[in-house]
Amino acid sequence: METLIPDFSYSLVFWNAILLISIVFWIYALLNLLKSKLEKDDKIIWLLVILFIPIIGSLYYVFIGKKEI
Repeated sequence: METLIPDFSYSLVFWNAILLISIVFWIYALLNLLKSKLEKDDKIIWLLVILFIPIIGSLYYVFIGKKEI
């Protein structure tokens, strides 16, 4: 008789965790950008960077862009 429990994949758990962390980080960067006191043009540029290059743009904003404020 075959087992009904499928094989557990640790790599699937790992990639789901990475995906969840990147989504949370992306949302954090967007909310932080909206609360910032940057000029309108700078906010639009950062918003486009975060939206079109989600993971790298979010990292870039949090580690470099926040220092410009």
